Amino acid sequence: MKRLTVVALMVSALIVGACGADTRESLATEQEKVMNEFVTALDGITDADSARAAKPKLQAIVARMDDINTRESKLPPPTEAETKALMEKHGKDLEATMTKLQGAMMRIMFNPGIQAELKDIDFQKVAR
Repeated sequence: MKRLTVVALMVSALIVGACGADTRESLATEQEKVMNEFVTALDGITDADSARAAKPKLQAIVARMDDINTRESKLPPPTEAETKALMEKHGKDLEATMTKLQGAMMRIMFNPGIQAELKDIDFQKVAR
């Protein structure tokens, strides 16, 4: 009986662990959420002071996106069907978010005060 309980606990742990495993779908959803948070944070930046205040939040968001990208790189290459399904589900929203992100980045790039405050933020990790 004790042995059966141990086996049941091990199987339960494996099932719970597998439920939390990364998938292309879960990572795409997470990327979309993080990109939107980044755009929202950038939208709140209007000058050097607000850039300085937002910098820790932006750094944390970039670190989260870097983590997502690292986890994604450990997955096998997507099948054609997976790519198609992801594009159907996330394509329009991702395109809209990327447009907003590019606009915010351009605004920052053309403001020397903001740009100076955020020069060490790696925008490419979010915009990839």
